[in-house]
Amino acid sequence: MSTPALSLDQIRSVPLFNGIPDEMLDEIVEVSTVTEFPRQGVICHEHDNGTSLFVILEGLVKVSLVRGDGKEAILDLLSPGNFFGEMALLDNRPRSASVIAMKSTKVIILTRADFMELVCNRPQIMNNMIVAIASRLRKANQKIANLAFLDAIGRVSDVLLGIAEEHGEEADEGIIVRNRPPHEQLGNMAATTRETVTHCLATLEKRGYVLSNGRDLIIYSLDDLKRDFIAPVVH
Repeated sequence: MSTPALSLDQIRSVPLFNGIPDEMLDEIVEVSTVTEFPRQGVICHEHDNGTSLFVILEGLVKVSLVRGDGKEAILDLLSPGNFFGEMALLDNRPRSASVIAMKSTKVIILTRADFMELVCNRPQIMNNMIVAIASRLRKANQKIANLAFLDAIGRVSDVLLGIAEEHGEEADEGIIVRNRPPHEQLGNMAATTRETVTHCLATLEKRGYVLSNGRDLIIYSLDDLKRDFIAPVVH
């Protein structure tokens, strides 16, 4: 791990700090640490004491839980601009999940003491965090509903839609997901097996919803996939 310098431009690009004047951003730069984690590097473990907030500058992380038998449930994939570690930071309880870098990842680290002081001086930061947490709660509600009511192909479709909306690239033919997660990981995200994911992707391709090109995946229409396989949004 290394500790590169943090620039004001990098801080400006973080949604958590939207609406914050440059003089306050300078303070964030002064109290922040930037750390790089290699692919598969563990950023924090479930049950660790939570004393810091992390904000992703570059890379991709997975938030996951692992049972005693090694079975993994992937709760989310987070890309640049997202933050994590806020739950333990706010309620002073242990980490609720592990966070692992899916590729080389650079994060801003803010200690609890520094973050709380920043919030006291600039409440807009907490307002931004509350809006982001509310969005995550809606997403979690939808995921719970999908796990309860959708069949396997619906759950796999839901995972693909989430990845496409967060990380996909627009193209003439649809949305391209570059270097999609392997089937086992998709299964961990959709509460199913690798073999079932393989079958579901083959079915979706045969029916004209997607096209696989190695590890890249083209989704021709997010709206069609959502309409035909996904439950209505839970509010």
